[in-house]
Amino acid sequence: MNTSDEHRGVSRSGKFAVGIVVVYAILAGGLWYGGIVGHVLYVGLISTVFWAVYVAGPLAIVLWLGRLVRRRGRGAIKSAVLIFGTIGLVLWIVAVIPPSSRTFSSGYWIHAKLWADIDEIRTWATERKPSADRFEEIPIEQWPASLRSLSVADGTVTCDPKTFTVIFCQDGQYGHWGITVAAPGVEPPDENNEIKLQNGAWVWCE
Repeated sequence: MNTSDEHRGVSRSGKFAVGIVVVYAILAGGLWYGGIVGHVLYVGLISTVFWAVYVAGPLAIVLWLGRLVRRRGRGAIKSAVLIFGTIGLVLWIVAVIPPSSRTFSSGYWIHAKLWADIDEIRTWATERKPSADRFEEIPIEQWPASLRSLSVADGTVTCDPKTFTVIFCQDGQYGHWGITVAAPGVEPPDENNEIKLQNGAWVWCE
């Protein structure tokens, strides 16, 4: 019997794939256990959402399909575990490192860059019927189209009647995030992990 054939089932890549599955099982156990460990793991996981959707996920798909083409479809499951599992672990580990809100903001920046039309929001702010209360929540039916597209779930929108600054905010179990659209030249307050979208507009997370 060829000894090389005997060892093909326990190749390094195979052992690595098993190791990845074990690590994910441990992480899942930590999430289920809860406490401070579960909290840290959960916050890290949530912080990777937009990075996973817009960067890590598409990258993993491309790499996986490329590997399948080279290997003519062999080892699809193992390749998926190796590629998706490794990229997911790296992203999760990075997100767990404080401040995780910074990781979330950078991912949300990608989301806002794709969906938010800053010029449309500014035009809407100046043309809508002003309210005397800068904190009045505006019904979703009155939001500009790009803000409705930007929204992942229910959120709130306010518009300052004097400065026409629009603040879109969404709430999660462990924080708040959103986008602020002010007049060109206004700088972010540098207090909520802001990342500039363009002149006078930024995303934030707290």
